Amino acid sequence: MPYPIQYLLEGRSAPVTARPTDRVVDAVAIMMEKEYGQLPVVDANDCPLGMITHESIIQAVSNFMVGLDVLLVSHAMVKADTFAADNDLFDILDRLEDNYAVLIINQEKQIIGIVTTYDSTAYFRQRAEDLMLIEDIESMLKDMIQAAFRQAVSENSQILLEQAIARITDSRKELHNRYKQALKQYLGKIDQPSLAAAIEEVAVNETFEKLSPPTKPKPFEHLALSEFIELLLHDHVWGHYEPLIKLERNAVERFGQPLT
Repeated sequence: MPYPIQYLLEGRSAPVTARPTDRVVDAVAIMMEKEYGQLPVVDANDCPLGMITHESIIQAVSNFMVGLDVLLVSHAMVKADTFAADNDLFDILDRLEDNYAVLIINQEKQIIGIVTTYDSTAYFRQRAEDLMLIEDIESMLKDMIQAAFRQAVSENSQILLEQAIARITDSRKELHNRYKQALKQYLGKIDQPSLAAAIEEVAVNETFEKLSPPTKPKPFEHLALSEFIELLLHDHVWGHYEPLIKLERNAVERFGQPLT
């Protein structure tokens, strides 16, 4: 799954920049005020020319042997790598090992953001924390589901659980519905509307099994979070926990649905 760099820029304001003709002393003042370790350097069209950093400033002072008040930003500017916002975040990780930051540009080559090593570390840390939270939720749901099936049905609880898993993970649902509709349409076309109206569910299921035999259900441990939520809504489980959860059933259903 790709992780566009754009994810790191969401909600951020435009980056603070400097011009090559600015005085270094003014750039340093901005960096100290904002607590930045670097500033992008741009031209009159906001296209990046490079970057100025604490280290590049010290190096410029050493090279020119003059004070900060004499230096211009162009004297202390170093090269900066640029990436498009739709590039994969992993594309910049190697560059961030050797550089403080990379600059992000739009289609017009204008700067729209800056990504630092701190930004990438914070992003992946948040992602890891989110994944850990999901794992905790899944673990809790597993315990709740298994406990509810054991208490609701003392005998054959494992068989009942496997049957519930088979229903929610059956990829043939849509095919089954089309098959049923096709039978009704066929009976209607041969002038048997009464049979079409009274089509019997058990007979439909039995004949459908001949067309598409059931597959072995997924192991309980391999279910996805959305499938655990479906099991939570099973009658044997939901009836057990509904007084404790204190949420409407349809609200819980939405937790397991993909975002649109």
